[in-house]
Amino acid sequence: MPKLRDLPELWVEWIDQHLAKCPHGIRVKPDGCVSLRSICRMKLIKQQNPPITAGDRKQTQYLCITAQLFALPNAHYEAIQCFQLTVANG
Repeated sequence: MPKLRDLPELWVEWIDQHLAKCPHGIRVKPDGCVSLRSICRMKLIKQQNPPITAGDRKQTQYLCITAQLFALPNAHYEAIQCFQLTVANG
């Protein structure tokens, strides 16, 4: 299994060969292709996740807020607008 620091393309290659071990949250398209964007999101979320030593409550709160940000329609866009953030290309 790839490490968190590995390139998303390596994750795609590994998941293609081990679909049954696909991490939660990774989107597999109807044609069987793995979504590179969902891998990038998964890596970003996991990299920002508070360490376990920070306590379960902080970790749970972070995951709930992150899930809302990506699950609720327009939540991501509205957060960018509200906080006047700039999104880098690429």
